[in-house]
Amino acid sequence: MNLTRFRKAATALCATAALALTGMMGVATAHADDTTPVIGHSSALMGNGDGSYSLTVSVSSTDMDTAQQQTESDVVVLMDVSGSMTTTDMKVAKNAVNGLANQLLNDENDTVRMSIVRFSSEAKTLEFSNGSEWTHSPALVAQALNTLTSRGNTNWDGALQNASALVQGDSARKSYVVLMSDGYPNTINSCYPAVANCTDTSWSEPNAVPKAIEAANTMPNTQIYAVSTRTSASESMKELVDGINAKAPKYPAQIMYGTDQQSLNNAFDTIADAIRKRFTDVTVDTQLTEYVDPVVEADADAASAATLNKAATDAGATVQYNADTRSYSMAFPAGYELVPGEIYSMTLKFTPNAKAQEHAKETNGAVAPATASATYKLTTATNGQLTVSDPQTTPITVADMTLTVDDEQDEPADEPTDEPTDQPADEPTEDTKDEAAVDTKPADETKPQAPANNAEAPLANTGSDTVTMLIAMGIALAAGLGTLGVSALRRRH
Repeated sequence: MNLTRFRKAATALCATAALALTGMMGVATAHADDTTPVIGHSSALMGNGDGSYSLTVSVSSTDMDTAQQQTESDVVVLMDVSGSMTTTDMKVAKNAVNGLANQLLNDENDTVRMSIVRFSSEAKTLEFSNGSEWTHSPALVAQALNTLTSRGNTNWDGALQNASALVQGDSARKSYVVLMSDGYPNTINSCYPAVANCTDTSWSEPNAVPKAIEAANTMPNTQIYAVSTRTSASESMKELVDGINAKAPKYPAQIMYGTDQQSLNNAFDTIADAIRKRFTDVTVDTQLTEYVDPVVEADADAASAATLNKAATDAGATVQYNADTRSYSMAFPAGYELVPGEIYSMTLKFTPNAKAQEHAKETNGAVAPATASATYKLTTATNGQLTVSDPQTTPITVADMTLTVDDEQDEPADEPTDEPTDQPADEPTEDTKDEAAVDTKPADETKPQAPANNAEAPLANTGSDTVTMLIAMGIALAAGLGTLGVSALRRRH
């Protein structure tokens, strides 16, 4: 093993390890304007063990459910007004809710509507001045919030039961529940007003969180956000979210933190952004490079090289193939909106061709198999008004293949070696007797010969510094990759 081979092997191993450590996943690419929502996307390249590769390209959305092609949303805010909420706490919470209302609601339509449940020892759904428990007016939300004061205990169970009653009314609308609290729940619905029904009459109810989980699980199709406004609430909030998600709801519950005005506003901005985003008219394109050929069974259509996962198939997506551009597309029906929580994937199988092998010699084995992108329309609701964007395209990063390169032709024809030889020296001819002396010593006593011009010295004959460097490189590779095996160099006797 000479120095050139060692370096090339190390380079290839590093490239392979880097690919593995990144999970062979594409990196989400944002638009120039970072405030513009970008469709969720990823890619994964895997070797199949038979010389072929499989590339899976995926898109997803966690923003809007459109099982019935509806775009309307219901937002229920559960607001803690227990005695532990100070005047400052109440002001911060009201400001955050008003900010959410201003982002989502509009007096002119009810694309998004809001309801508010205030809770302390008991829970009560507020009635707005329009006589309804729902409003699409930011002004009516602000008016209702101004009536709230803090008192009593903390009853998550009652708040979530009220929310469940509200969102069950219209299944065609996507529902969101935002639970905002500053502490551990210490009572449940059955504790109020009859204290005798409580497990602990000191109002420190041990079943408070389990009861809240039970109430939340009556809303399996609702996106629930648990917002902790004080560090003392964090542990119980996490327990609540974990308990909800243990039942595998359609939309996993999420926990957020907002212990001051800025962080609480940020949490509510994130919620508003999730409610407003909808991805429609999606197409995912994968264009093969000249270095790979699709794997197509005999007598099968070229499109058969690509397959869709269940989510994409159920959505009505189809595979389309363009022979001119060598592109495979996962195309969704016009108007279809990606369902939050679903991952839609297309897997394409191909093999490297002769061009790939030639190209790999110039790139230490790295060969790009394809390029990918997702094209879609973004529907947003700002101040209650829906806006559909022009088609947008987001690139999806695809990892390179790492091919094994045969570099024998790069080695010198007569590579010197430090191994002894059993072959006797050539006998001198009559013409050369006077020009060169014949070394008649046995082969194992012959001094090592200097390497020919442009030929590298064998590994065992390199200087001690070089050997040390190579050993250090080997140790570093083994420690970093965990998979580098070191072959023992054996001498023939």
